[in-house]
Amino acid sequence: MSHEKTNEVLKKLEQGVREVFESERYKEYLRFVARFHKYSYYNTLLIMGQKKDAKLVAGYKAWTDMGRQVKKGEKGIGVCCS
Repeated sequence: MSHEKTNEVLKKLEQGVREVFESERYKEYLRFVARFHKYSYYNTLLIMGQKKDAKLVAGYKAWTDMGRQVKKGEKGIGVCCS
């Protein structure tokens, strides 16, 4: 590959990476991850995929210990324990 062609490919790559990191979807992901910084990458994706508007994630006992009530018929979301 010529030097000129290599530079052209690198410029396209840089532009593509810049678009990803500046996109609204990526910014949305970063805002979401900031709320769940103690969770693994995998669990954060699981939470986001199941409940995009989640603000707090806790087990049933922790939830009730905080004085919160779980509505009858509500379903939990799955996260991995490790």
